[in-house]
Amino acid sequence: MNGSGRFVGIAKMKSEVDENKIFEYWAMDDVWKGLFSVEWIFIKDIPNKYFKDIKLPNNAFKPVTNSRDTQEILRNEGEIMIQIFEEFKYQTCLLQHFQYYDERQQLFEKTKDQ
Repeated sequence: MNGSGRFVGIAKMKSEVDENKIFEYWAMDDVWKGLFSVEWIFIKDIPNKYFKDIKLPNNAFKPVTNSRDTQEILRNEGEIMIQIFEEFKYQTCLLQHFQYYDERQQLFEKTKDQ
């Protein structure tokens, strides 16, 4: 998650982007449009410090930790990241944060109606 200070998982796109659909729970103020299916491969929180040495040639050789969400990761760098995900012993994961995001959405809905 961009700005979180960590990577939260690896997913594979399973469908084309359908720009006529939105995922209503994440589309606050119609900022994000489009919907696609994913298959989660790993779901675990890993601090950025474990990835800071991975530089992306397709992003001016900036560290992968400086990338934006949806940045394409090339094969070599992706394999290094996958190895880190495979070996990292985690204590938390994105799924544990859903209550926070549900409460955030409820607050947003409440303030939007005022």
